[in-house]
Amino acid sequence: MGTVRYRAENLDEVQRTGAAGGAGMSELKPCPFCGRAEGGLFVDTDEIGWHYVWCAPSDGGCGATGPGGVDDEHAIELWNRRAET
Repeated sequence: MGTVRYRAENLDEVQRTGAAGGAGMSELKPCPFCGRAEGGLFVDTDEIGWHYVWCAPSDGGCGATGPGGVDDEHAIELWNRRAET
């Protein structure tokens, strides 16, 4: 795993300050597999530079990861675009 920059509950701060990717950061939808919303969702970067949303099992999540994006905003957009259950 790469370095976790922020958790889902910190996205308001990220939006306000423009940290970790810029203004207009999207809000994360809950995990489609376990329903986890705040506290267990992270935006992370892998060893080759892809950014992705991760539902961390160490924080009560199921371990699901979203598709890789070119930056944090793209990863969040891809996570939120998945089919609704």
